[in-house]
Amino acid sequence: MCKYEYINRSNKLKAPEFCIYPKFYQELKATESLDLSDFDNSLPIDEDGYCIFHSKNTEWKKENNFEKKFIDLLKILNQQALNRRTNKEIRDKFDFSGFIFIKSREKDGIIFEGLHFLEAANFLDSIFADSLVLNNVILRMQYLKMILQ
Repeated sequence: MCKYEYINRSNKLKAPEFCIYPKFYQELKATESLDLSDFDNSLPIDEDGYCIFHSKNTEWKKENNFEKKFIDLLKILNQQALNRRTNKEIRDKFDFSGFIFIKSREKDGIIFEGLHFLEAANFLDSIFADSLVLNNVILRMQYLKMILQ
């Protein structure tokens, strides 16, 4: 389980909601409708109990290849989106809220290149811990409240 807790933006009292990705990756392992042969469908958790997407430990994220994990996640989400389109199901959103984005070792900054987000992307409360470069990116935004550090 990832200890990241989503911010309750409503005035209603309700139980805390935690990161959706441990359950997502667990369900992914049982999914047969997606081609996951090229993906590592494990979700690393740091020593503080946060998944690779919500961890603040920059070095640990680099060691666990954060950039590849994010791109793999996006590919999986896009496959699911295509399946929803094919089945004429209701669109969903890609939830990246609270993600902490870091640059990879080889790059100057966080570079999104050639990425396509097939459904609305939620980056609410995400942190980009370096400069962000968007190059040939197709992005449908739902919520864009990011922190650029």
